[in-house]
Amino acid sequence: MNFLKKIYIYFKTLREDLPKYESFNSNKPDHPLDLLIPKNHPYNSYFRFLAERKIKYNFSDGRPPEGSIIFGIDSKNEMTILMELFYAEINKKDEKERPKVPFLMGQNPAGEVVWGDFASINHLLVSGVTGFGKSHLLNVIILSILHFTHPNEVKITVFDIKGLDFNCFKNLVKIIDNPEIFLQEIKLYTELIRLRNHKIKEAGCNNVYDYNKYLVSQNKPILPYEILVIDEYRLSQLDVVEFDLFVSKIASYGRASGIFLLISTQRASVDAINLHLRENIIHSVSFAQRTEGSSVIAGSKAAQKLTDKGKAVYSYISDREMRVPFFSQKYQQNAILNLENLRLPN
Repeated sequence: MNFLKKIYIYFKTLREDLPKYESFNSNKPDHPLDLLIPKNHPYNSYFRFLAERKIKYNFSDGRPPEGSIIFGIDSKNEMTILMELFYAEINKKDEKERPKVPFLMGQNPAGEVVWGDFASINHLLVSGVTGFGKSHLLNVIILSILHFTHPNEVKITVFDIKGLDFNCFKNLVKIIDNPEIFLQEIKLYTELIRLRNHKIKEAGCNNVYDYNKYLVSQNKPILPYEILVIDEYRLSQLDVVEFDLFVSKIASYGRASGIFLLISTQRASVDAINLHLRENIIHSVSFAQRTEGSSVIAGSKAAQKLTDKGKAVYSYISDREMRVPFFSQKYQQNAILNLENLRLPN
């Protein structure tokens, strides 16, 4: 059994009479968690800490229990635990190294969290055949960004050609579901890059992060990072040449101004993703691919061997296998409801 599932069962049955341990990094050999996680595993002490605080993963009213950051839990939900682990990972960092736009992707075969930071990786390509988890991963990424960032720090825009998979976020992100205006909207972001870069240069800064520190010193509002999510990229290009041109400009020049791309496509072939765009997106997640050519363009030949839904390969320098966490519709509804209560003005 996957150790995360064992931990979930452990917390579901957590008894009030469990012995208390004094230290966060307790080395006592008789702790029940030592039977579930090797003592040298990076999450052992973290789950001991949770156990000492008597945090239970068994509420149903959509509100987090005392001391927990997670919400919207049901009995089949591994997303719950991964979000806690993700929170623990990013809070290990000191202030300088702490991610600016952190997002969750899944877990590797060792059970460790696979995550990224758009401020570091800039852009991400997600590819694979229909029904293997692309849109689900995009939902995981959007949920985690919304949960771990402030509304004034990060804005998300979704170009949703199908008009279905992201409508649940309509109160939290900008949804563009009319393909006829995709081109004019993407042009606006290339203009935004030009304006931002001009301001950054005038202030004597190199990027939006340094410029925001300057703005804070002047008691002025910061410029938020902008994440542009383009689902089913090939289908979104009604005017293929122009749309491709402007998206490629964002991939080339958006980094310094804090405007990043999250693109999904069924086929990672050259007719779906032009080579100039692909060269500027060096991080990728590949689900099952139909052809070797698509696997190469996607960035991972290993992806062609994938057969299970939810399994993918995260590629940057080397290939790393991962699995996208399952979450139910109930979890998503509760999570979005809580996010709306937290992020929207009364």
